[in-house]
Order: sequence, then C-alpha cells, then structure tokens
Amino acid sequence: MAGTLDKLLTALFGRPADPVAEEHLVRGFRVLVENTRPDIETPRVLARLDEALALIERWQPWRL
Repeated sequence: MAGTLDKLLTALFGRPADPVAEEHLVRGFRVLVENTRPDIETPRVLARLDEALALIERWQPWRL
C-alpha cells in the first residue's frame, strides 16, 4: 500500500527532494525536523507540538 501512496504523491507533487533536517527549540526541547511532506509547513508542525506540550505541562506536568 505504501508503494501505491508513494506513486500517487510523486504523480501529484513530483519527485520529492531529499529532506533537510532542521533543528528547532520548542519549550526547551531540541527538536530535529526532517519534513518529507511539501504540503505541510514545518512552522505549523512546530506550533502543534508546542500546543501539545502546553497541554501536558498544564494537566500532567510530572510527565513533561
């Protein structure tokens, strides 16, 4: 199934470039992002991660 999905994505978006790893700092955590999805922006992913960590920090800070 993954092969079929890869073929479809290649047909729609062209051959993906080799992903470049970007390092970011989110709430004190070093985050290495290797974005393989051209349709999803890295800043949006980092914002969602920050929101998720905020929920953990608020409701179960001992897990953070």
